[in-house]
Amino acid sequence: TKKSTITSTMKKKKNAPPAIDWPVYGVGSEEFKPHLKKMIMIVLVGFIIMTVIIFGVLSLYWAVLFRQYPSAITIAVVDFDGSANIGQVAEQTFQAQLETNPMSLGYKLFNNITGRQRFPGGNADIIDAVIDEQFWGAIIINENATTLLEEAYSIGNATYDPNGAVFLVYNEARAFTTTDEYLVPELLPLLRTLTAQMNVRLANQFLARVAADTTGNLVANAEIAPQIVGSPIGFSIFNVRPFDNYPAFSAIQIGLIYLIILTFEVILLTQPIHVVALYLKKRTYIIYRILLPIGLYFLFSLFYSFVSLMFGVPFDRRYGQAGFVLYWMVNFATMLASGLIIENFNNLVGQPLLSPFLVFWIVTNVSTSFFSIHLSAGFYQFGYAWPFSHTVSAAKAIIFNTKSYMGRDSSSRTLTTSWGSPYFRHFWCFGS
Repeated sequence: TKKSTITSTMKKKKNAPPAIDWPVYGVGSEEFKPHLKKMIMIVLVGFIIMTVIIFGVLSLYWAVLFRQYPSAITIAVVDFDGSANIGQVAEQTFQAQLETNPMSLGYKLFNNITGRQRFPGGNADIIDAVIDEQFWGAIIINENATTLLEEAYSIGNATYDPNGAVFLVYNEARAFTTTDEYLVPELLPLLRTLTAQMNVRLANQFLARVAADTTGNLVANAEIAPQIVGSPIGFSIFNVRPFDNYPAFSAIQIGLIYLIILTFEVILLTQPIHVVALYLKKRTYIIYRILLPIGLYFLFSLFYSFVSLMFGVPFDRRYGQAGFVLYWMVNFATMLASGLIIENFNNLVGQPLLSPFLVFWIVTNVSTSFFSIHLSAGFYQFGYAWPFSHTVSAAKAIIFNTKSYMGRDSSSRTLTTSWGSPYFRHFWCFGS
């Protein structure tokens, strides 16, 4: 009967011997030698792959930080004053910095004549040039700085502002790691030293003038405006694009690593579905394989973008309400470019090299996007063809209103995505 058949089958399964009866072979037995060779070969191949990853791939991240070239950080030093006491002293200070410190920033000096030719609109043109990323920053010795100080000496101007003599202008959001690591630590001490030297010189000159003044007017004026004696020259700092939203750090850096991991997870999750889909007609299967990843990347990039929106990352500073949609499309293009490349590699090569390729893809993208490429060795110029560098610059433009490279980024991302074109040809040629 059916019941007795099931019972007998269960007894057979219950009394069946285990699949492996330990031990089967000894390590040194002749029977185990072929298996031992296979095990050693697998371990050896894995060891070689891991060694190549550590020294050949991971080291790229260390190398990009090991050798940086601060001279590529161009700082415009513009003397609109032209006087011997202020403007010329500043020019001499920064010229000496260039000559004595080979690892200094790249200062480009403009005297009173060349400065007006290069920046006919004055300070406004300089600020625009910094925002437009023609310079990383600027030191401006303001027009009439000496004249205003002399006026304060002469009439005792109580409203005289010493910090109006020199301006430091920089763009932090352009690359906050570079700005905080190189630009600010060098410029602030240099400006403090410069203004201190100016103040000592001006104080000595003032004392000499007081000694020669028989009217007592200079002393009276100094009582009205004491700042002209103690610190007649100072400087003001203008960060024209501050990095003022810390959750945005995830949106333009660390979060992109998670975006690649999410892309890889999509590939892994869809593998079992592809096996079932093989029962479809070939034409239907090809359409399915093309549309499924695109649809999933479209949705998951939206969900990923929502996380930044939930935690207060501003997307309306440059493009208004369209900023979030643009940010979503940037992430979608990044997932699509990376996803097609990874899945293409998986289709053509597969394991055991897929995981090392993922490490390679993450490390090379991070090394060429989280840090300024043009401060690194020329080898890292390949980063302009990788998606992360363009994703980072586009996200900065959307979030912090920095210079937009959307046109360049779109064409470069199209180039990167085109690497995944064998993904589509693969189905027609190989049927899987």
